[in-house]
Amino acid sequence: VAGILVAWGYTAWRAPASATTATTTTQTGSNTTTTGSNTTGTTDTSGLAIGSDPSFTIQSPQAPGTSVAIDKVMVSAPTWVVIYENKDGKPGNALGAGLFFPEVQRGTVELLRATVSGKSYLAVKQVDDGDRKFSLHGDQFLSENGEVMWVTFEVK
Repeated sequence: VAGILVAWGYTAWRAPASATTATTTTQTGSNTTTTGSNTTGTTDTSGLAIGSDPSFTIQSPQAPGTSVAIDKVMVSAPTWVVIYENKDGKPGNALGAGLFFPEVQRGTVELLRATVSGKSYLAVKQVDDGDRKFSLHGDQFLSENGEVMWVTFEVK
């Protein structure tokens, strides 16, 4: 297990800051209120779609540490919730990923490196490619209307 974590961390560290591919996946969801400090329906200057997604919520602020609590994530297939550093509005290094299934709508993503108080982070859904192993390049970003929806959260 430790070897897998080290290998994953090394590939995450050496991987480019963002992936260039996206897939369109139908999501199931309900109309609920998003908890956290998400910016609804805007696109920042880096071109990332930052928005509220009623099927994906993270409470903000979070406590600093080696895990991130996911309030709600509704998926129709095995999907990774991936936490990235926020580098001036762009995704930086991937800090951790947690696999969620349709029957599990909340949980925790364990991180390889702790979050820091006073910083913001990005989270995104990436559909598992079927091997149940996280891959920055193999697990495609989930997109909505052609845009990858990023959720931001703060750490206090």
